[in-house]
Amino acid sequence: MVNSLHNKLINGIIFCMKKSLIFTISFLFVLLMQILIIFVYLPIIKVVIIGLGLLLVLSTISFCCSKNKKQIILSGVLLIVSLYCFVTNAIFLFNIAPTNSEVVVHAGGAVNKNTYLNCKEGFLASIVRGGGYIELDFLLTKDNEIICSHQLEYVTGFSLNNRPTLLEFENTMLLNKYHGITFNWLIENLRDNPDLKIIVDSKEANYVNLIKTMISKSNDLGFDLTNNFILQLYSKNNYEQLCDIFSGEFWYTNYKSLYSPNFINYYFGDKPRVTTIVLNVNMWSIYKMHNFETNKKVAVHTINDSDNFNFIKNRKVDYIFTD
Repeated sequence: MVNSLHNKLINGIIFCMKKSLIFTISFLFVLLMQILIIFVYLPIIKVVIIGLGLLLVLSTISFCCSKNKKQIILSGVLLIVSLYCFVTNAIFLFNIAPTNSEVVVHAGGAVNKNTYLNCKEGFLASIVRGGGYIELDFLLTKDNEIICSHQLEYVTGFSLNNRPTLLEFENTMLLNKYHGITFNWLIENLRDNPDLKIIVDSKEANYVNLIKTMISKSNDLGFDLTNNFILQLYSKNNYEQLCDIFSGEFWYTNYKSLYSPNFINYYFGDKPRVTTIVLNVNMWSIYKMHNFETNKKVAVHTINDSDNFNFIKNRKVDYIFTD
């Protein structure tokens, strides 16, 4: 009787796997689960591994018991895909290294759920909350002054192609109620908060020119930029262009150049002033599934829910960007 039930189970599995619809659904299940992990909710990985384990068993049985050539190919493909996903997700889940991750306040800090503001109100609130690292977006005005703005999206009547002067920026309220940050205002606040670190981000096409302008204006103000500013690099060319004119700390962020893990380690691994590798959470998830290791610190952006935050900080991440 046991053998009869066993045979019926095997035959049932093979019958199901022979149907291309079942194969398609199984394949889409694997794909959907990976998307959910990488782009939506990291802790779901525990459920996904269980599902992948079951799918791996079914596809293995089908592959071993099939006699039809088409069925062998279909079940073989599903077996390989499910095995690959099972192994990479298992590496991701069990590669635990709890870290005392520091928070990097993203774009000056959200205000009333409004993100990318780069405003005085968010900046000052972040300091009150004890934030030691604040990321700000820097741009040049029409008259070559430095302001903090992502892409001028909150500066009514202006854009990257139609920039305000410094005076126009100062006289324009962000969302009609918040005050934009100017470079001079920022420097004065850094004098009062000497331990605060500013992570520089920018959508300027000529990033090197922005940094040169920043260095020049800080010198005019009698302020040493290297004490409080950390420059993000977007490529190896940025490093080669900036390493001689800025003597401070660099973080390499990968969202523009999309270098492979091997190239990141190859190029930046022996450069001590490049202290940190910055990855968006989706890229970091993919890299960690493939056991990404580096001799640099690692920062991940941008995380705004506690479950994902706790998942990430338990996997050797030194900095987490959050609004």
